[in-house]
Amino acid sequence: MQNQLSNVRLLIVGADAQEVEAGSFTAELKALARSLGIEQDVIFTGPRSDVPRVMAACDLFTMPSFEEPFGLVFLEAMAMKKPVVALDNGGTPEVVEHGRSGLLSAPHDISTLAANIVTLLGDAPLRARMGEHGRSQVIERFSARRMAADAAAAYERLLSRQ
Repeated sequence: MQNQLSNVRLLIVGADAQEVEAGSFTAELKALARSLGIEQDVIFTGPRSDVPRVMAACDLFTMPSFEEPFGLVFLEAMAMKKPVVALDNGGTPEVVEHGRSGLLSAPHDISTLAANIVTLLGDAPLRARMGEHGRSQVIERFSARRMAADAAAAYERLLSRQ
């Protein structure tokens, strides 16, 4: 796999959301990258004010978060035509369609998670198809117009009962 991914860089964007016993989560990730000998391939950007620009420069988006309640950031990536790699739990499968807008793996299945990333990195046409589908889903299912229409319909149903 090392030869397959020789031109890949991992961007970790943002700051620690919480402290862990041994220090910051970022420090823990940096130590892990060093211990794996990949620190030159992992870029820790820290907090950024230009996240859309950073995301636009990426080939795919991954956030293997456990029990993500909704995953607005997945929609942001999909709106930018980025295929998503994530975990099949929480609200994620309501947003990311496995095999259509991204690839999902079971929680704790690190091998499949890694294989999904490698699959997308190695297949530009697949990334493009998934990116297009993801964007179309954001427009169809999650636009402000659609959400406003759904809210109006819900109010109409409530009012018609009275």
